[in-house]
Amino acid sequence: MTASAEGAVRESISADGKNMKGASHPPRKFSANGAVRKNGAVKRLANVPVFKHPKTELEAAIQRYVDLFEFAPVPYVSFDRVGRIEEINLAAVQLLGGSRARLIGEPFALHVTKNDGLLFLNHLLRCRSSDRRVETELHLKKRNGDIIIAHLASSRMTSSMRDGTLLYQTAIVDLTERKRAEEAIRQSEERYRTLFNLGPMAVYTIDTSGVIQEYNRQAAELWGREPALGDTDQRFCGSFKMFRPDGSFMPHDQCPMAEVASGKISVVHNGEVLIERPDGSHVTVLVNIRPLKNDRGEVTGAINCFYDITDRKAAETAAMRLAAVVRSSHDAIVAKDLNGTITDWNQSAERIFGYKPKEIIGKSILTLIPKDRQKEETEILRKIRRGQSIDHYETVRRCKDGRLIDVSLTISPVKDPNGGIVGVSKIARDITKQKQTERRLAKQTRLLDLSNDAILVRDAQDRITYWNDGARELYGYSCEEALGKVTHKLLRTVHSRSLTDIRKKLERDNRWSGELVHTCKDGTKVIVISRWSLDRDAKGRPSSILETNTEITDRKREEQRRAVNLAVTRILSESPALAHAIPRILRTVCETLGWEVGDFWTPKSDGRVLRCLVSESRVGKFSKFKSVCRKLELAPGIGLPGRIWSNLKPAWISDLTKDNNFPRAPVAAGEGLHSAFAFPISFGKHFVGVMEFFSPEIRERDEDVLKIFSSIGSQIGQFVQRKRAEAALQKSKELLEQLVRQRTKALRMSNAELKSEIQRRKGLEGEILAVSDREQQRLGQELHDGLCQHLTAVAFMARSVALRLKNHRVIDADDIEKIAQLVNDAATDTRNLSRALHRIDVDAAGLVDALRDLVDREIWRIPCRLEFKPSFHIESDIAAGELYRIAREAVINANKHSQAREIVIRLERVENETVLRVIDDGIGFPSEPKTKRGLGAHIMGYRARLISARLEIDAPKGGGTRVSCYLPDNAVQSKKRKNAKTELFPQKSRKH
Repeated sequence: MTASAEGAVRESISADGKNMKGASHPPRKFSANGAVRKNGAVKRLANVPVFKHPKTELEAAIQRYVDLFEFAPVPYVSFDRVGRIEEINLAAVQLLGGSRARLIGEPFALHVTKNDGLLFLNHLLRCRSSDRRVETELHLKKRNGDIIIAHLASSRMTSSMRDGTLLYQTAIVDLTERKRAEEAIRQSEERYRTLFNLGPMAVYTIDTSGVIQEYNRQAAELWGREPALGDTDQRFCGSFKMFRPDGSFMPHDQCPMAEVASGKISVVHNGEVLIERPDGSHVTVLVNIRPLKNDRGEVTGAINCFYDITDRKAAETAAMRLAAVVRSSHDAIVAKDLNGTITDWNQSAERIFGYKPKEIIGKSILTLIPKDRQKEETEILRKIRRGQSIDHYETVRRCKDGRLIDVSLTISPVKDPNGGIVGVSKIARDITKQKQTERRLAKQTRLLDLSNDAILVRDAQDRITYWNDGARELYGYSCEEALGKVTHKLLRTVHSRSLTDIRKKLERDNRWSGELVHTCKDGTKVIVISRWSLDRDAKGRPSSILETNTEITDRKREEQRRAVNLAVTRILSESPALAHAIPRILRTVCETLGWEVGDFWTPKSDGRVLRCLVSESRVGKFSKFKSVCRKLELAPGIGLPGRIWSNLKPAWISDLTKDNNFPRAPVAAGEGLHSAFAFPISFGKHFVGVMEFFSPEIRERDEDVLKIFSSIGSQIGQFVQRKRAEAALQKSKELLEQLVRQRTKALRMSNAELKSEIQRRKGLEGEILAVSDREQQRLGQELHDGLCQHLTAVAFMARSVALRLKNHRVIDADDIEKIAQLVNDAATDTRNLSRALHRIDVDAAGLVDALRDLVDREIWRIPCRLEFKPSFHIESDIAAGELYRIAREAVINANKHSQAREIVIRLERVENETVLRVIDDGIGFPSEPKTKRGLGAHIMGYRARLISARLEIDAPKGGGTRVSCYLPDNAVQSKKRKNAKTELFPQKSRKH
């Protein structure tokens, strides 16, 4: 009710109250039979009929009505238009509390709670405006303070005992207990509904026709929808679709719920059903179905309790998959208990370690651990008991055959469902080959780090994957700073040609080389000769690029400076006058050294100011700046040219915008020019002019450049002086030409002497080698033609004597036969020795056999052996012959000088080279560079150079001497030897 309505009600009731003031009565006290107690006396009221002995039926009826009202179990109250109590029965007195006398005449509103006062006023207004029964529910306040919930039911009546006064007889029904009971029922139902919806189990019920009667939230979530209760189009299940465990479709009227409701089956326990939701997703559930029955045992429906087992099914599938993975894993997977006893062993463990499951399960894990590493197991178990895992722990383990292998271990604790650690799981990966590769790569990396060049490797996206020490020293970036960066962004590379063209050539030829400009970490620029090699994967796709950079900054700058000097000299020599030379000099300096603008200033005829005579630029830009220069005149000491004119010394400005004595600074800054240097042109005490150059880059002062251009300034000054004094200039020119000729002649003479000496030494080496070969040939020939022939004759004679003696039986012929045999053996050995000294039949196919024959000779004092792989082969016959002779010379030298216990000849492949090594474990080869090497070393070196090979003689760390001959694959092995007039051995030789 609004405030205005409430006010209207109050005003109406108040007005009625005022009108009835004259008829109001003071408080009265009634007895049970209607008598008024006043001052202790009992007086009957005139308007309350009380008949002790009713004489007529009317009196009896009235008395019955009075008693019925008075003693009714329902509290009754009659109040007037303003709500004052006029009549009240005993039940109402007991309900409201207090005495009847006090209650009669009191406003009933006093017994209504403050919050419900407006409800009572509205009740009175409705009673006055309606002839119908008016009912209102509100809260009453008893005299003892208790609050009750009451239902007021008021009916209009006219009191005949009060002269027709209009009253409202109101029955008061105490609703407190009923409300409490309803609240208890509501709370109980709420708890049931909460348990029904919040329980972990999905539940729904149907009637016998299959109509869904009730379902909880879990059921709706598993169905993926909320079907309408009582919907006859949706029967037996609220799911969108159902499938059997084998994947076949299951109609709703054939589902387990329909069969239980129809009585086909009694119950379903843990039945598996696949549910498809409207969004297409699937869940697997286990259903438990029971029928619902009434008191007579008749089936009234069914209840289904089901829950999602999708995760469990996935876990079971994952477990099966995991078991298959364990069985088929390439890594060894081993399980053990906390005592180190092996409990599980997969096939890869058997393959790697050699033990079968029945041989190793039940044994200690220490069986696989070398004795010197068994402390590792104690530390591993200690960490596992603390719940820690160990990843990629590299160690060594022992196989069944005793071999030690490198393994990488991943170790994790095995826990029971309660989280307790009950065992250990180990995954062992055989990394023996990987470790060998890592050691080889580490060795190669150490070798690369020894290089003075910057060596880096880039992937297909130009990201750096390797960065050697040479790169760190050159560019200033550490390996951590460089790895993963794009090279041309990190080093701010300036390419000599477009990067696209470079990539095309690299992909076509797999190689590229050229000059690059790189910026170091400290901002300095370096010029390098860069060599790129492209590596491809197994499918022929580019995978990485090896980049080797050799710094040539100083050399390049020196070349540029030398080029500038030479260019200036050439220009001056070609120019008839200074006016012709200056523009060419300015352009040459700009193009060669990378400066953008060059100006030449010279004094005006009055000698007071300088003016810009010539202004040139490298790219044809900076027109505004050049225009300002041509119009400007500078006094001594003003601007850069004025300063040079004043002190006749070169000057350098790193940043023009910060120089206070540079009038052209705003224009230069607007054109993007920042650095400048200038130098005077003079001879003797005569000043010719100033030459200045500008760059858009901020360049720091370079003393070398200033020195060079001071020299150039002097050179130009000398040019001017020469032109002014032609005779002196001509003389200087002739003197300069004479000096150049002398220098050239001296250089040519030195070059001729050097070439002559080189040819002489090469000829000497060849002659020594030829002499050595001829000497060996002569010895072999003499042995063959002399000793062998003689021994053969002796053998024939001895056999002849033996035959004659045998026929005459004069002597035992067996002794003579033995002599013949021994002599023949000596002839054979001599023949073999001769063939060894004069071996001409070594070709590519027979190299291994020749070397095997070499090591098997009995003439060597030191045992020899040959090592090679069966797949070894060599293409060139000439290279094979020279390698054999190098090996023979090395073996001879080792037998003579090494005092070794063993000599090993080894043939192998190292990257793109065929390598012959002769290694002994003797006293070693002196490593001092000043040690003079003998003739054998020179002979071997000469033979190596004949086939474009590289010979190295060094002392291994373990002692002894190692002779290594590296023959590149791309060496021209079939080329003819230079200056070889005759072969080392004649082609014709006797065969033995």
